Amino acid sequence: MSMNRTQFSGLFVIDDLGIESSGIYAAMLATVQEMRSLGHCPFAIGGVGSTENDLTPWQGMARGFERSGPISLGRFKGLKPWLQRHSADWDFVSVHSTWLLANGVVADWCRDSGKPLMLTVHGMFNPAALRVSRWKKVLSRRTLLSGFFEQIMCYQALSDAEYETLRQIGIRKPICVIGNGARVPAITEDFAALKRDDFGGNRRTLLYLGRLHPIKGVDRLIEAWQQATLGANWQLVIAGDGERGYRNWLESLVRCDGIRFIGMVTGVQKETWLRGCDAFVLPSHSEAFPVAAIEAWGYAKPVLLTDTCRFPAPVRAGAGIEVVSSVHGLMEGLQQLTKQTPNTLQTMGLRGRAFIQSEYGWDRICSKLVSVYSWMCDQGPAPDCLRFD
Repeated sequence: MSMNRTQFSGLFVIDDLGIESSGIYAAMLATVQEMRSLGHCPFAIGGVGSTENDLTPWQGMARGFERSGPISLGRFKGLKPWLQRHSADWDFVSVHSTWLLANGVVADWCRDSGKPLMLTVHGMFNPAALRVSRWKKVLSRRTLLSGFFEQIMCYQALSDAEYETLRQIGIRKPICVIGNGARVPAITEDFAALKRDDFGGNRRTLLYLGRLHPIKGVDRLIEAWQQATLGANWQLVIAGDGERGYRNWLESLVRCDGIRFIGMVTGVQKETWLRGCDAFVLPSHSEAFPVAAIEAWGYAKPVLLTDTCRFPAPVRAGAGIEVVSSVHGLMEGLQQLTKQTPNTLQTMGLRGRAFIQSEYGWDRICSKLVSVYSWMCDQGPAPDCLRFD
């Protein structure tokens, strides 16, 4: 299939097609949906669990593969013959999960078929992320995945900071700097579906919504909450899921009745919490691009986030509070946030919504991506977002 500036067919790769709480999942799903709505032909592949419900959000735009061996290795049964049967279907490949053994199979297919390959790193090369299973990643890059890294034609960084990180660790290939997009829902005053009991009666709600993983810093958020003097009219609601042992450990840290774990929320339930909360918090040790915070701003919620999220522009626009990435920094930020009046919080949230609408609409983001895909396939010039230095 040939590609031009008005239509293309791309294959998008992710480790898991069913983890809706993942920012990478949300970003890739939205990219595929937006590209399809614009008349292109994207298609996603990745691992699936034991149920086909994993694929429901993709609406026929994905193919799931059963995993072979430990989930962390990222081996997909039957991937190689499947790719060979579809050798003419895709113009390029866009990989969104770095440390998958399946990427080696994809890279071999790209080499043999002449298809260009892009890697969107999603913060996986940030120092904090590289420290997680560091030696496994070093070994994989030098051995099992060496062919994958050699085959990459272009990297996608989600921010200028991530671009600088990639250059600092020695990546010399072209890098495009394109953030993720955001869908901005309609604002409505109709919260009839919200039950007061679900939101803690008259308490105001600070919401964390995302993975329960060490890099997200939820443990120090809990400690900061318990050390801060916040009064009884606020509650911290933690929505998300993760490895069972780590989740149980986080719950064991709680020593007050103002912190609630509600598990993973998706769909209407997720929207309900985003519409009904008073503010949002992202306490991460590292973020390539803070998808969760951007989503909260889309719902016109003020955001408290750490400086290691590396997204200060909305804060400068008056949409939130940025704090030093530490327990003490979070404690000070919580005290500052919870002292604000409801009107002030609402104004901050609306500023964030306006910023996201103007800078990160999916139509604008996808236009930039199309220009890069066109260049990769020799169908257009190098766009301004692509850097060679």
